[in-house]
Order: sequence, then structure tokens, then C-alpha cells
Amino acid sequence: MKVVKLLKNDSNESLTRIDFKQLDRLVIKNREGCHVLKFSNILFLKSDSNYTEIYTNDDKQFIASKTLKSLQSKLGDFFIRVHQSYIVNILFIEEYHYHNGIRLANNEIIPVSNSMKKKVRSMFK
Repeated sequence: MKVVKLLKNDSNESLTRIDFKQLDRLVIKNREGCHVLKFSNILFLKSDSNYTEIYTNDDKQFIASKTLKSLQSKLGDFFIRVHQSYIVNILFIEEYHYHNGIRLANNEIIPVSNSMKKKVRSMFK
């Protein structure tokens, strides 16, 4: 696990910053604090302009004030960008229909862009 030591400005007391990606976690900050989401609970992420909606397998939704592109680098290997507006967790893919898109475990249908169809099809070989 990658741990980075930081120093407080007003004292020599050290703080520890944890690399949550190595812990298979995504941290979502909001006004009240932070939500720490396990990668294994995230179904998909959906872009909404400069915000990202994050959907979990327990029917919860979180809003991050980050773009989908900026969150993509914080996700693990089981996530794939299938559309300009969507990233899905491949562990929750139930079906892939060439014309309709991906059906997830919660029956949500996620579109697959034309440019990503070849990459998605290759996952099923």
C-alpha cells in the first residue's frame, strides 16, 4: 500500500495520506464530509457536465463535483469507459446486446458508443 507522509503547516505533527485506489476505494467529497465507496459496490458512473453521478449496487446514488475523466484515473482495473458519458464496473455486466448496449445486474441499460463497441466485444471472447 502506498502511504504518503505530510507535515502540518503549524507544527511538526505528521499526517498520513492514504492511496485509496490501492485499497480498492473511491473517495467522494461533499459539503458534509467524505464518502468512501468500495470499488466492488460501484455499478457505474455517469457524466453530468462537470459532475459525475455514481450508482452503487445497494441502490444508492452519489454526486461528485468531478468530471468523469478525472474520476476514471482513480478507479481500478475492473472499470471500463464504454461511452463518453459512462464508465461501468465489468463485474456487474449481465449481458451485452450489440444494438442496445450493456445490461447491468440491476437491469440498467448502458449505451456503448460506436468507437467503444470493438473494445467491449473483445471482452466477451
